[in-house]
Amino acid sequence: MRRLLILILSVVPVLGYSIGVESTVSLLDRLDSALAHSEDYASMRLARVASMKQVQLSPHITDEQLYDLNVAIAREFEVYQFDSTINYYYWNLGIARELQDQYRENESLIALGRVHAMAGYYLDANNMLNVQLDTLALDHSLMDDYYWAQYCLNNQMYRESGNLATTLGQKVEYYRNRLLEILSVDSFEYRILRVRQFLERGEVDKAERVLIDMLDTKVDTQEQILVTHHLSEVYERTGDKELQLHFATLAALGEVRLAVRDNLALNDLAVRLFDNGDVTRAFRLSQATLDFALAYNGKSRVWQVASILPTIESAYRAKQQRQNNQIYIFMTIVLVMAMMLVVIYLVQMIQRDKLDRTQQQLQEANRNLVENNESLQVVNNQLSQLNCDIAEANAVKEEYIALFLRVYSECIDKMDGLQRRVRKLATHENMVELKRELSKSDLVDEELVYFYDMFDNAFLRLYPNFVSEFNSLLEEDSRIVLKKDEKLNTELRIFALIRLGINDSSKIAALLRYSVNTIYNYRAKVKNKACVSREEFEERIKKIGSFKSVK
Repeated sequence: MRRLLILILSVVPVLGYSIGVESTVSLLDRLDSALAHSEDYASMRLARVASMKQVQLSPHITDEQLYDLNVAIAREFEVYQFDSTINYYYWNLGIARELQDQYRENESLIALGRVHAMAGYYLDANNMLNVQLDTLALDHSLMDDYYWAQYCLNNQMYRESGNLATTLGQKVEYYRNRLLEILSVDSFEYRILRVRQFLERGEVDKAERVLIDMLDTKVDTQEQILVTHHLSEVYERTGDKELQLHFATLAALGEVRLAVRDNLALNDLAVRLFDNGDVTRAFRLSQATLDFALAYNGKSRVWQVASILPTIESAYRAKQQRQNNQIYIFMTIVLVMAMMLVVIYLVQMIQRDKLDRTQQQLQEANRNLVENNESLQVVNNQLSQLNCDIAEANAVKEEYIALFLRVYSECIDKMDGLQRRVRKLATHENMVELKRELSKSDLVDEELVYFYDMFDNAFLRLYPNFVSEFNSLLEEDSRIVLKKDEKLNTELRIFALIRLGINDSSKIAALLRYSVNTIYNYRAKVKNKACVSREEFEERIKKIGSFKSVK
């Protein structure tokens, strides 16, 4: 028997959900995904219809077979497209009348009445069920279908009246009782009616127990959509908002996956989401519900959506405006921050340029400082050398002052002795002896030998390595070899005086008691034996024993 509240639909793929495992948030995400693919689900339903239409084109099909095919096609369209549904039922009504089949004619009128009632066309439904249908001639097997159609008609009108029409409420109760008397207690329709009865009486626990027993979330069927929808109402009454939203989402998901366009659960979920503050999703679901309702072309669902959609849309627009304002404020803040970053960047660039210039100046100052340090070092070296030269000169001066004083003193003593002897001889008029005394030549020679010895000793005390360093400047086979007990020879004394700063040959000749030419020859002869250039030779001589030569 075909006594579903709306229609028993074909089974579709498994949801893959079990209660308590998948969260409501996950279900809502799956609902969003399902809505994005709603046309795919619609195509599946239309594909089933197309396969049945192919059978209709068979040339050997009988009117009875065509009637049954139309019933199957109409059932596919009952929750998908109102106009197509009644077209097939009207087609069947015509077939039944042509066949003069009263049973099929009454069955078609009952189906048309129920479909018009569910779509909100109450006058048409009343005309089918209460005017055209002869209930006295109604077959007993059609009574449950008839009562169900009357129950749907009166229940729809009663709900739209806000449960204020007492007569309609009594009719709803009457037809429900008739159905409960004739339906099997194990049937789906019987248990759904009992759930409605329990809810109206406030017996929520009993309604919940019946619904949980009927619950099977492993498949998508119209029955399970009704079960989950009623469970959502049960938990609304118990105040469990989490389970209320959970089962409302499950019912709406079933409607979308079954391509139901007469959406009761989807619209109900939009209202619940709006109440929970999820305005964006509520608006999206309401828009989808309105699109489905317009495609279905039923009055009641369009009215239901239209009654709540303006409120949801207004809240959604307000939220969008707030979000736009927030975005505007955010963008303003970002722009200000970007400008601040640009300013900071420019300041940093300026500071970096200043720092670079400062670093360049510091580097330049460091270079100047290094150069100054180098110059200072050169000056220090020059000062050190000058100090060394001064120290050396002082040492030479002190040494030779002492030598000069000693020689001068000895010369005075010798002159004094010579003077006494000459005076003595002159007093005694010993002219012969006087003449012999004054003619002595060995006195000068002795004094000269004495002078050389003192000079050699004094010079070698100042420059003890003079002879070896002097020889290092000569070719190996031309080096001077001194005799035993000989300190300096004539060549060495000449260059010793040059070392002491006496460079003029005439002065050297006067000091050493030689002719200028002799001194010149000695100097030239030694220079020719040098292992360095002639110009460099005397310069190197002047540095023997000094700090420069050591360095």
